Amino acid sequence: MNPQSGSNLHDLEVYAKTIFLNDNKPPNRPFKLYHAWEILKDCPKWNDINEPPTQRSSGVSASIVNLDNNADDITMPSPRPEGRDKQKAATKKKRRKMDKPSQQTRDKQKLNILDKFVQDQADAYAYQKQQDKEAQEQKIMSMDMSKFTPRKKKY
Repeated sequence: MNPQSGSNLHDLEVYAKTIFLNDNKPPNRPFKLYHAWEILKDCPKWNDINEPPTQRSSGVSASIVNLDNNADDITMPSPRPEGRDKQKAATKKKRRKMDKPSQQTRDKQKLNILDKFVQDQADAYAYQKQQDKEAQEQKIMSMDMSKFTPRKKKY
């Protein structure tokens, strides 16, 4: 709503109430939401609500030019802020994109896990082989050689 030059807050209130009385469906219904109008009158989301639909463009309110006034009185288009639901949807979409790894990343993770498993198995096999060898040597070292033949003693 663009007030005329020289109008004050009281004139603006009267103008808003007249618009309400002219546009409401059951006639002569009183304007009960003055407290809400006080808060929302300056919000950019509600500024272009009184423009006719032909002047509105998607996402940006059309500029209004009054030829009777000076060239300095031209109002520039103001972007309309996103609604709550659109902001939530965009945030969820960003989170899903960041949280969801790509197929290539998942494949690399699986390969890393598989490589680690194979390496662990190889290490376990080598450790077991070393333990068996040490056990065999301990068994040989603990044998009583006095009962062996001279040939076995050389071996």
